Amino acid sequence: LTIAAGDQGSPHSVEVDVQAAFMHDRRRFTKLTQPLTFGNLHCELQCSWATGSCPEVVIFGAYIILNKTGLPLCVSDEADASQARHPHAPVLLRATKNIVKVSIDQVDTCGGAAADTSAEPPRHECHLYMQCANLKWQKVKGELADGFLVLNDSETDDSLAKVKLSQHTSCEEVEKSRVAGQEHVFCIRDPSFGRAPLLHAESTEALAEWLRSIKRTVDRLQSRFVPNPDLRVGWDAVKHGKCRVAKVPQTGRDAWSDNIPVQATYTGEVAIKSGSTRVFFGVQVQRLGGLLVNSTGVTFTPRFVVQNRTESFVQVMPAFLPSDPRHLRLPREAEPDQLDHAVWVPPKESIALFHFPLWCSEWQAAKGSKAIALRLEGCAQLELADAKSNEGAYLQRVTANFMPYRNEFCQLGPLPTELRTLVGEGRLRCLRGHSLARKPGFGNMVLNMGAEVFLAVLESSSSGSSSSPPESWLPASWVRMRADTSREEVVVDLRSRNESVGKIWFFRKLVDKGPISFEDLPCGSFIFLAQLPLSAETFGHMVGTRLPWSRWVSLDKTGDDVHELHAQAMNGHGYTTHFLRSSLQVESSTAFLVVSSEKAPYRVENRSPSRTLAMIIPDSNQQCRVLPPLSWCAFDWPSHDTKTRKFIVHDVLSSKRQWYDAGEVGPGQSLDLVEDESPATGCTAPLTDEGYRSVSLLMVQEEMTKYVERVYRDMGGHRHSDRDLAKFAAEFSDRSSQSFRKLRQEMVKTNMVPRPKPVLSEAGCNAAMLCEETMTDFVVALLAAGGLSYSDNLLLRGFVVQHLLHADFQSMIK
Repeated sequence: LTIAAGDQGSPHSVEVDVQAAFMHDRRRFTKLTQPLTFGNLHCELQCSWATGSCPEVVIFGAYIILNKTGLPLCVSDEADASQARHPHAPVLLRATKNIVKVSIDQVDTCGGAAADTSAEPPRHECHLYMQCANLKWQKVKGELADGFLVLNDSETDDSLAKVKLSQHTSCEEVEKSRVAGQEHVFCIRDPSFGRAPLLHAESTEALAEWLRSIKRTVDRLQSRFVPNPDLRVGWDAVKHGKCRVAKVPQTGRDAWSDNIPVQATYTGEVAIKSGSTRVFFGVQVQRLGGLLVNSTGVTFTPRFVVQNRTESFVQVMPAFLPSDPRHLRLPREAEPDQLDHAVWVPPKESIALFHFPLWCSEWQAAKGSKAIALRLEGCAQLELADAKSNEGAYLQRVTANFMPYRNEFCQLGPLPTELRTLVGEGRLRCLRGHSLARKPGFGNMVLNMGAEVFLAVLESSSSGSSSSPPESWLPASWVRMRADTSREEVVVDLRSRNESVGKIWFFRKLVDKGPISFEDLPCGSFIFLAQLPLSAETFGHMVGTRLPWSRWVSLDKTGDDVHELHAQAMNGHGYTTHFLRSSLQVESSTAFLVVSSEKAPYRVENRSPSRTLAMIIPDSNQQCRVLPPLSWCAFDWPSHDTKTRKFIVHDVLSSKRQWYDAGEVGPGQSLDLVEDESPATGCTAPLTDEGYRSVSLLMVQEEMTKYVERVYRDMGGHRHSDRDLAKFAAEFSDRSSQSFRKLRQEMVKTNMVPRPKPVLSEAGCNAAMLCEETMTDFVVALLAAGGLSYSDNLLLRGFVVQHLLHADFQSMIK
């Protein structure tokens, strides 16, 4: 038999010898199996003669490579020179050593035709008007060149803003009814802009030319960066929606995966190591069916696919981390080279992820894990960070009935007109102070964008002698705030329980992006910050910033998780809270991370028609959320490392306060506030669990220090100074889920107080249940009273732990 295979222009021929006599007599027929090689095509010939049929000659491929990744791959079986295997084209391999390995072809990384570089990039230039704050239009000189939108000053030609367009940019004309009857208005939308700028041209012809130029620019960007964006063959578009292939960096021709065994059924992943990048594919090795029953299929698929089932763009940041990613925090802003790997996923679409840049050293990557971080479209709002630790400070949005202190329930009186306007626009944020009697301790900080800063200085109305005026110690750049019309100094009352406790003076100044010092501020000070209004200058700075990332989402374990993310507010100022659910599901060799919208894990409703409430989550920032009458707030706990879900509800008018545990209350249950006739203090609260909770509800560190000192004296302590006790009280209060029992345990364990002498009675047994050390002393004394002792420390500790929580004196004796 002469068999030819290959291209029609240059087929390869192979001759196979089959004895003709055997082909006429089934009794003398012998089954024949013979390998065939046609150039680089490797097959096997099998000749068989089944009962009741005629002789049959079957030519099949032993190993069929199926590429469903959307990328051109090079596959090698070490018996054949590696060649490029274009996407979706089946390939036959010999695999004489039962192993294959894979690499990414470098000829055409994107898997499509090269972009058309012959045409000149679209350029357009003319005068425009950009809508700014208060519906005003700013005249600028607009230029579209090399994929950038440049806005220059119309008179001086100075650059005001330069923003980069992307393949996700869109442009559309705006109806006159939406812009107060203004004609020739268009907006440019991009997920990185946050707020779409409104521009209006001088004529209908200029508007049409701008729309055409932006469309040509976007088309060119799509052909340059995404020449073959869709994953079609082997992809279930009906079930999973449209899928795009993420850009894969150059890996080098020497970057090959580890050997993949193909002699047995296998489903998993294969990695390619190339410098500071790891590329992952899914692989399936299985016997095929039907006409290919004699063949083994080796199918390469995307290992990770992110599905966006929300109504907005979601940005994905892949990373290869050194350990469990759930305990690692993403930097406030990633480095530019790290942002190059982040990709946007359009609504209702999917994206196939292959590469994961290293966020660790090579030796840490041996036990590394794959993870991604998520964030929504929009620009970052005002943010302050500590200059030393780079930790972001919590800036609370100023609303009605705002409380400017973390550890004291005080409210501001009527604000001046200018600040009330900023509150209505959602542009005013507050860096809250500690309390009336303590310095805020802000120190040196860094501002992420230009802002107007208002420094609030307290002048107590109850003090008999006035201190030195703030102008004597404030820098000259700070100007006292005055009313717009009367030019009188702005003074705001500070009230607690409808009684004035002081007056607030405001000083203001404009601050550029960069360091700012808040050192040596007096007691009771706090900071207001207002984001600058929209203009051509601020638009360029806004586009250069982004909203914060979510915590890391592990791709190594299946499961669900809920993330609290910020999204751009409709007016462009401030942000709204959105909750996303990430669900990791594995189908064959592909892991699908489904991102969908989710209801808030927790929601507190104020159903009172007249009462204003405040909800406080006890953490490092003492987050306070004000609930006006008939309102609600949705939230999630800042930390998921603890199972405790406790919060405080405070009635602003009556100062009722109560601790609640979300796990114990249950969904749909009412929260009752109990009013104490005489509020407990650190000097009057009883030394019990109820007394400790009443003092902790005050959220005043001085009262907690007095209470800790009373507990210390009651337990026989006398060696520590007041300063040591104040330090211990501050450190103990900063920890979560504390109680009166834990306070006494900590004093015994740290040897602050002497251990109580064991009393061999039922009451003494109950007192010994304080901690493991006191129960050990009690058991040793009980043994000694009976003329016994112990020789096994491990056995003694096991006995102590057994009776620590449910001790019974008589049962212990037995």
